[in-house]
Amino acid sequence: MGLFSRFKKKKKEREVGNTENQIKTEITFEDNAKIDELVQVQNATYVALAGVQELNSIFEKELPRNGKFEALLFNSVIVFQAYELKYPGSFSFLEFKEEYVDIIKEYGPTYNVKNSDDVLIAFINHRFDFFTDELSKIYGNDIYTPGTVYTAFYETPFEIMLEPYSDLSELLKFKVALTQVITFVQTNLAKLEL
Repeated sequence: MGLFSRFKKKKKEREVGNTENQIKTEITFEDNAKIDELVQVQNATYVALAGVQELNSIFEKELPRNGKFEALLFNSVIVFQAYELKYPGSFSFLEFKEEYVDIIKEYGPTYNVKNSDDVLIAFINHRFDFFTDELSKIYGNDIYTPGTVYTAFYETPFEIMLEPYSDLSELLKFKVALTQVITFVQTNLAKLEL
């Protein structure tokens, strides 16, 4: 159960004891903290979404609808890395990630994703692992070309087994654009003070 749904549940529980004419809402310090966390998650989601638009604006090839969801998942890994860097080993990261995933899975239908929640969550977690590995390679090796990321975004979104795209000139342009998107997302997350 996410923060937002717990907040709504607590509010309902407080309202039950009141008469119809005297519904009063008490916002506790704990509720304010949860609201702040939810806003933080939503803002981080908006940065990841803006990163998708940034890629579309700087790379010569338009992302397909379901490729945009793949790009959102890629940017989400950057969000998680930024949060973990700021709060290493924090239990709140698990809550943050749970809320974040609850929000981004709602974007599935927008991007032509038609999987059930269980299948979508499994796919999202698989892609988080995959994109974490890909980001490590991008950060750690200047000559690495992210051919499988390109394939996930443009060629065969939502396929589990991805073959690296092989057009080197296209991949070099893509890597430049992807690196700019990574910087864009990181910079905007820093402005949020996650």
